[in-house]
Amino acid sequence: MKILVDITHPAHAHFFRVVIPRLRSRGHQVQLASRNKDVTVALLDAMGLEHDCLSRAATSKLGLLGELFVRNWRLWRLVRRLRPD
Repeated sequence: MKILVDITHPAHAHFFRVVIPRLRSRGHQVQLASRNKDVTVALLDAMGLEHDCLSRAATSKLGLLGELFVRNWRLWRLVRRLRPD
């Protein structure tokens, strides 16, 4: 089974760090998408988990709106390429 996990917050990295190796050991293909917010990317790198960073967290309301569109576009392209179950 192909699984796509979208990690948008550092807490998600901690939550999924146990689940992802278990799924992979059972033969599932797990792909990670991430958002560069706080220390999320650093955590994933420290855990040795490969991921596609889709966006960087914005600080202003207009920046967040722009990030939303860019992130959704990149996530849509990733889903079309991977075809997760």
